[in-house]
Amino acid sequence: MTVLEFQDLVRSKKSALKYLRTICWPKSQLFCVKCGATKVYRIQNERYRCSACRYSFTDLTGRYIGKLRLEPQIALWLIKLFELQLTALQSSKQLQLSYPTVAKAYRLLRTSVRFPAEGRGVFARCRVEVDEAYFGGRRRGVRGRGAEGKTAVFGAKSRKGQARMEVLADVSGPSLIGMIQKTVEIGTLVYTDTFKSYGELRANGYRHKRINHRKRFVNGSTHTNGVEGLWSYVKEGLAKHHGISKKHLPDYLAEQEFRFNHRSDDLFALLVENMCSFVPSNE
Repeated sequence: MTVLEFQDLVRSKKSALKYLRTICWPKSQLFCVKCGATKVYRIQNERYRCSACRYSFTDLTGRYIGKLRLEPQIALWLIKLFELQLTALQSSKQLQLSYPTVAKAYRLLRTSVRFPAEGRGVFARCRVEVDEAYFGGRRRGVRGRGAEGKTAVFGAKSRKGQARMEVLADVSGPSLIGMIQKTVEIGTLVYTDTFKSYGELRANGYRHKRINHRKRFVNGSTHTNGVEGLWSYVKEGLAKHHGISKKHLPDYLAEQEFRFNHRSDDLFALLVENMCSFVPSNE
């Protein structure tokens, strides 16, 4: 979405809400967000009431964007600044909102892109590069495997361009093989480096090619340059946050995975669509 198109959306509360309604109610089919009945009618203050259960609700009730409790045009501004990768502190200054308000909005944005991704399926009928990287830790010194205080993250990148990431408990063989089984269809050709934890891939039904980085980084089609590029992309995206706790790292990784996998798409439209989805009952 261009800046001019966005400017037209947020010129007023009415224009912003009109845009959000097209996302919240595909084909203009309203239904009660409590019982699902389709016979609803409009009442005052931009609210609806269900004829069946008498529940009153708005266009944004029960959705991630409704949890922001902000005027629609301000909510869209927050999503736009998030898309442009401003930090919560920078956005709070630009919009003259409190930092806690913007931090909450950013948490909801990351959650909204994380949970739909949990059902993203496995890589199939493609070649996949797999690696692990290490994030966090305050002490200087050892980098990579064996670095103290860092969190291990599993990464898989299809040669078709899509990626998956997830925090690891450890980098043992069972942990890494288990994550590959969760992410990549058995029988797929998997490329890794020579880390010993990948040694049982063939025994678990995968085709496996390894590249010894002590000797070379590319041997014909055998390399892990794609997943290494993913790590560079992610670490550059996270650098502006100046440290992320292990507790919140999965949410930030979900954001970076979403950005990477949709790097050629209209990210703003996708973020709005996710924010207009209903919050799961367990959230």
